[in-house]
Amino acid sequence: MDLIIKLIRRCKNNDKEAFNDLLSRHEKFLYQFCYGLTRDKDEALDIMQETYLKVFRAMHRFDENRPFLPWHKK
Repeated sequence: MDLIIKLIRRCKNNDKEAFNDLLSRHEKFLYQFCYGLTRDKDEALDIMQETYLKVFRAMHRFDENRPFLPWHKK
C-alpha cells in the first residue's frame, strides 16, 4: 500500500503526527505553487496555512482512489 494512503488513513483517524508528515511531504510543492500565484513570501505562507486548515477539516471526505496532490490544491 502506498505510504501516502497509509498516512491519509491515519489522518482520518485524527492522527496529528500523520497529518504533519503528510503535509511536510508536499510543503515545498505547495509553497512554490502559492508563491507562483502571489510573488510574495508572506502571502504564500498565509495561503499555505489556510490550505492546511482546509485539508485538515476536509480529510474525512478525501477519496483514497484519487491522487492527493491535486485534491489538496483545491
